[in-house]
Amino acid sequence: MKAVTSGTALLNHSIKNEVAKIDLLANQLKDTHNQENNDETIDLILKSANHLFELSSRIQKKLDIMELKESEFRMSDLIKSSIGLLQPQISEVDILKKYEVDAQVYGDFVHLQETAINIMKNAIEAMGDSKTLTIRIYETRKNIHIDFIDNGKGIEKDKLSKILDPFFSTKKKVGNFGLGLTYCYNVMTKHKGDITVKSQLGHGTTITLSLPKNRVLNITPIQEYKNNLSGECYG
Repeated sequence: MKAVTSGTALLNHSIKNEVAKIDLLANQLKDTHNQENNDETIDLILKSANHLFELSSRIQKKLDIMELKESEFRMSDLIKSSIGLLQPQISEVDILKKYEVDAQVYGDFVHLQETAINIMKNAIEAMGDSKTLTIRIYETRKNIHIDFIDNGKGIEKDKLSKILDPFFSTKKKVGNFGLGLTYCYNVMTKHKGDITVKSQLGHGTTITLSLPKNRVLNITPIQEYKNNLSGECYG
């Protein structure tokens, strides 16, 4: 339980991810002489730095307890913002949005955003040359859900039950601490929600985030949601 709730370990994990992205963007900026591309890269660096600052401010300095700062937001905006913060890593991924509904919910935008980023980052790393990520928003009687469905290599059956355990990782590279999905689990638990993982070796992975209906302020029918889209790619 100490490992699961350690704010320090989870913050260090997030810092590692964001600093790696800032380093990548800074090196891209160094190697290019295109002013338009430079401006875009600088904007992404600033967004990443701001996200890191916001996240660190939400984890209490003296207590190993995650602090929620709750507000109202739409789930589609949460996904859109998360995708934006994953640039440029996600630029080569074909993203299909299969939204059956959109929902205005009450929760901690920053922590739920970081949860979505962790899940999508794992999906990107699991997929091969042809990367397709399907994002589905839908409702059931008691919950509102977001599915993240990748076409990656999948997870072995014997490892699936351990995937949310702290310090467990299917990745072999040095520097991976196996805390990403543990953090996601903590965030969903704090929201009285859930996270589930379904996977089959060779057939990709589906990770589902579920929030209880008592956090849902309103649900927008799918046709109305489509009509409100402005330049969004809808699959």
